[in-house]
Amino acid sequence: MEHELSLIGVGEVCRRLDISRPSLYRLLKAGRFPAPTYPGGMKSPRWSTDEVAAWIEGESAKRAA
Repeated sequence: MEHELSLIGVGEVCRRLDISRPSLYRLLKAGRFPAPTYPGGMKSPRWSTDEVAAWIEGESAKRAA
């Protein structure tokens, strides 16, 4: 079974992380969040749902340690 790549935009990333857009861009600038992709020449950044979920899981593990 093939895994379909699902991409989400800035608004959805912020919702999943429960942060503001400026906070997301601060994380990106600091290299603390995965860089976005711009599929098909899109002007809006997109992230893989799997990549975002893995980042959230990693952050949760850091806090639990």
